[in-house]
Parts: sequence; structure tokens; C-alpha cells
Amino acid sequence: MKIVIIGLGTIGKTILKNLSGEGHDITIIDENNDKIEELIEKNDEDIEIYVCDTLSDVVNKAYQISKNGEVVLFSPA
Repeated sequence: MKIVIIGLGTIGKTILKNLSGEGHDITIIDENNDKIEELIEKNDEDIEIYVCDTLSDVVNKAYQISKNGEVVLFSPA
């Protein structure tokens, strides 16, 4: 399943932790580069990661990803 997690706050990290290792195709989108850098350092899985400058960039990236097929979006923020 293709899963997009928007935001790596407390809830986003929990969702990622719970879904990692279950064979899902996971994409992370966030505006906070520090959170992304932390994830990259700890990441041992194949996860697509995007850092966006603005909230509208986040929404546009999520749309681009989801228009290609069935996607589950999590936006805990």
C-alpha cells in the first residue's frame, strides 16, 4: 500500500513507527528540515522523503503523489 505521511511531529513519527517494516511504500513530506535530517540518520528502510518550503508545496507534493493511484494520506498536524 502507498502511504504518505505529512508531518513528522509526535503523531507522524508514531504512524511511521507503526507502519514501518510491514512492506508499505511510505513517503514522508515535511517542512521541517531538522526532523527530516533526524529521520534520514535513523532510516534503514527505503522511504521517500521530501522537504517542502511552504504548506502549499506540501499540499501540491501530496497531490502529485496521490494522483497516480490509490494512496492513504495521514496528516496528523
